[in-house]
Amino acid sequence: MRICHCNPFGSDDVKKCLEDKKGESVRVSQVYKSCSGGQSPNCGTCMAHLRPMIMEHNREATVEQLRRSLEREQAPASKKSVGAP
Repeated sequence: MRICHCNPFGSDDVKKCLEDKKGESVRVSQVYKSCSGGQSPNCGTCMAHLRPMIMEHNREATVEQLRRSLEREQAPASKKSVGAP
């Protein structure tokens, strides 16, 4: 599906950009510049399509970051219990 008509790119371009940034929070401007070859938005109509895609990506990135943080916190605790009387 075409996302931007001013600086043509589609949903596949956005999905690829977001896959490349998996686990990282991104901004709309970062994704737009990446997908448009560095251009700035003109009419802004595409933002209605971009924002929900990026919000979902950022939610998933936040969950991933929290998961990693919990794993790091739990790892030392499990090492301490090994060999304890």
